[in-house]
Amino acid sequence: MQRAALKVYNDQKYYSQDISRKIFDPEFNRTLSEKLSEREYEILRHIAEGLNNKEIGRLLFISEFTVLTHRRNIMRKLNVKNTPQLIVESIKRGLISIGDN
Repeated sequence: MQRAALKVYNDQKYYSQDISRKIFDPEFNRTLSEKLSEREYEILRHIAEGLNNKEIGRLLFISEFTVLTHRRNIMRKLNVKNTPQLIVESIKRGLISIGDN
């Protein structure tokens, strides 16, 4: 805190560790589109359509377990804990929109 106050007092810029990471860390700044794979986007769209893991698996010719793994990865990347949060966060970030087919 003293460091921050001293920098501000001396007319310098101060960024918290969290803000510094967001500004300067290239991995953190990668766009979400770079972080989600094409398959994850595809699965996210099907989740938004209301399909369950089994239905998505059948549609994409992959196992239900593989769908679950992708779903978990998407949720981890978006930092959400359940499907309603996943949908809301995806809409907020512009990954899906209401009325998408």
